[in-house]
Amino acid sequence: MTIQGLRTSENFATNERPENWRKGLLMLDPNGSAPLTALTSQMKEESVDDPKYHWWEKRLQTRRIALSANISAVAAGTPETLSVSAGAFAFKAGDILAVEKGMSEVIQIVQDPVVDTSLIVVRGAAGTTPVAVTVASENPYVVGIGSAYEEGSAAPTGVNFDPTEAYNYCEIFRNTLEMSNTAQQTNLRTTEQVKEAKREVLQLHGIDMERAFWWGARYQTTKNGKPIRFTGGLTSFIDANNIVNQNGVAADMEDLEGWMERMFRYGSNEKMVFCGNRALLAVQQIVRKNSTFNIQSGIKEYGMEVTKLFCPFGSLVIKTHPLFNQMASVIGTYYACDSWFYVLDMSKITYIYLRNRDTKYEPDLKENGIDGMKSGWISECGMRVAHPETHFLIKGLVSGAADS
Repeated sequence: MTIQGLRTSENFATNERPENWRKGLLMLDPNGSAPLTALTSQMKEESVDDPKYHWWEKRLQTRRIALSANISAVAAGTPETLSVSAGAFAFKAGDILAVEKGMSEVIQIVQDPVVDTSLIVVRGAAGTTPVAVTVASENPYVVGIGSAYEEGSAAPTGVNFDPTEAYNYCEIFRNTLEMSNTAQQTNLRTTEQVKEAKREVLQLHGIDMERAFWWGARYQTTKNGKPIRFTGGLTSFIDANNIVNQNGVAADMEDLEGWMERMFRYGSNEKMVFCGNRALLAVQQIVRKNSTFNIQSGIKEYGMEVTKLFCPFGSLVIKTHPLFNQMASVIGTYYACDSWFYVLDMSKITYIYLRNRDTKYEPDLKENGIDGMKSGWISECGMRVAHPETHFLIKGLVSGAADS
């Protein structure tokens, strides 16, 4: 399009003006009150065409199952039906299992399972000697170690594993500002009031989204006869087995090492930590009093100044979160979010927004006849938090101690 004369803000081509206000907010101050959403805005994001969005997750199958009944040291070559807790359908005729107790006996499955809690096998395969296992007091597991077939054999039965479905909702976030025309024209000593009010409301909008991304509860219902949706936050997606409540008890190096081993069982070997100041101080006390773990401060990563902790299992990029510190603990009474320590695999987290509904400014929301202005910000968005096992949370982490 050709423009003659003065170009105004309305003379640009369609979509030439960037209207993604969320990125403008989140890139403004990554060290400020919304570092998680600032980080997400620099990483992957995805639009969806429905406010309820789904995804599928697959996990690496361990093909390791527990016996549910004792087995005896029978003669090699003895056919036997093994009772297992679950997981028999992960195997087929011809598969080889090792008995984990001693890892000396090999078992071969001789028939495709017909129920998920039973395997028909030959004990002491491949010239090995059967062992007795008491499930109540010894390692009860058997683990798949491949398969063995004779020359000219027919193709075995296929084994397939279904993915797991997960979902979340886009939540509609709205924040508005109102001001009379008289107030807009009144001179103030402090600042230009409309510009400042707009900035404050945008900041509040970002903080509202941020807190929902941490602590929102996934839910859908109706209000005034219309659907209303709540997005599920990160906390609601973390695997329950990966949430530790220290409840104010001083943690030592043995605790930290145990947690770190669990943090890095799945996912990336570098993970992002968001925590309160009290939790970070506790980790620094543990390291200082007990170990030679390498902990470095003042490092620039992800566009932020962070602390980095290196351990044998991986590295933690640690950022204290100002919103967490606003929720202070009362030692000995209760432990709030300044004592929380989130460990996140950011490769598993995606910012999701409904198509054409990412953060936008609504310039004119006033009703007819109002002597003033009303405008605001609106977003319809949520997060996808995949593979809950890759994330970790420690609550009530307030002090570190030397190993006893």
